[in-house]
Amino acid sequence: MKPPYQKYLKPFATFSKLFFTCIILFGASTISPQALKSQEKYPTYRNIDSLSYALYKQQQWDELIVAGNAALKHSIDYYYLRMRMGIAWYTKQNYRQAIPHFEGALKFNELDEISMEYLYYCYLLSGRQYDVRRLLPKLSKSSKEKMGITGQQIFEEIYVEGGPSIASNQELKDDWGHPKAEDNIYNSTYFYDQYTYLHAGLRFKIHPNISTYQAYENTQAPFVQKIRYQNQELEDFTYTATQNDYYGNFVIGLPGGVQVIPAYHIIWLEYNDRKMRYDSATFRLVSDTLQFNTQDYVMSFSVKKDFPVFAIEMNGAYGDFGRNNQIQLGISGYTYPFGNLNLYTQASLINRWSGDDYSLIFYQMIGGRVAKRLWLEASFTIGDLSNYAENNAFVIYNAPEKINYKFETAFIYSLNEYLEFSIRYRLMQRENKYLYFYTLDSFEQTTSKYLYQTVIGAIKYRF
Repeated sequence: MKPPYQKYLKPFATFSKLFFTCIILFGASTISPQALKSQEKYPTYRNIDSLSYALYKQQQWDELIVAGNAALKHSIDYYYLRMRMGIAWYTKQNYRQAIPHFEGALKFNELDEISMEYLYYCYLLSGRQYDVRRLLPKLSKSSKEKMGITGQQIFEEIYVEGGPSIASNQELKDDWGHPKAEDNIYNSTYFYDQYTYLHAGLRFKIHPNISTYQAYENTQAPFVQKIRYQNQELEDFTYTATQNDYYGNFVIGLPGGVQVIPAYHIIWLEYNDRKMRYDSATFRLVSDTLQFNTQDYVMSFSVKKDFPVFAIEMNGAYGDFGRNNQIQLGISGYTYPFGNLNLYTQASLINRWSGDDYSLIFYQMIGGRVAKRLWLEASFTIGDLSNYAENNAFVIYNAPEKINYKFETAFIYSLNEYLEFSIRYRLMQRENKYLYFYTLDSFEQTTSKYLYQTVIGAIKYRF
């Protein structure tokens, strides 16, 4: 005979199962979506590989990038993941974002030709030419043939530019006929009109990591000195100053997106000038023509580090202009919002000083592609640009007049992979100096602002 309580065991067991099932279901229903989502924060190699491959096959590039970044955040990193992410960014034409992934793939297989081919085009299409040089020796002969790379050229490019400059100073010339004060005994000024400029250079490779650019420049700058003494105008003194320049730089590419550029710019300047003096014996103003030959130089050094969508550069320069030594230090930031050359900017802050004289200079540039093969750049620079060294000392603003600011715009047209044309327009505000004496010992100097325009055309041929 069964104990009396056994007839209650089966209903109790059934009730217990229902009770605990309800508790479990209730507990599960109280788990927040954030808690469920947190389980996805700990991906595994297996599910990441399966997911990234599926997204790659479906060409869902944005989802693939998100999944890949989550994997890398949790130290899941391997060749195929890097390749898939690199191709995703490359297909989106964000070449700078693709670079670290193809570089990462090569860490797993340093001889992989596919990674190197993609990386070559990423470097090329993002403007990192110094990395292209470093990569070329690693490409196999078959890869180069497939990519249309016809060997390694020693000479890389020829560059020629030149053009005229025109002063918008007619108002100052007209004003010269009206003395500042009727009782002045002596007035003088200089007018700088149109000058011509020509630059020719050659870039060649001396090592897979190093290229050098060597160039010659010639500038012909006419000027007129005007003098009035006791309301009698003296004969104008007209002369053309000749400036010859030698410029060179070395572009050194280092691993990790680092570029180092030492550069030098040597200037030989020849001109005559008329110096006036008062002869107390004859009570007359007499002049002496003096010949000047000067040699100035500027040395510069910059270090630039490229990141996926921006870059930072530190630069400095030291110049000797006559007897005035000058130091220049600056920092520049570059941005590439789309990871390519469709849009890019540069902002620079430079401090230039010589003894107690110093100037803070600000530079802002924005550029981008406006058509398939056409780029437009525009920039603005403000500050005292006296003897200012720009673009790794490529341009030296050593005009005899103070420059307060400049605006510049350029159109760059790439006809094909070998030939490029550009035209650049530069507008500067310069200061004309006007000297006048009330007596032999009392004088003043005033300045008048005017605009100076330059047009430069250029041709670049790549071998």
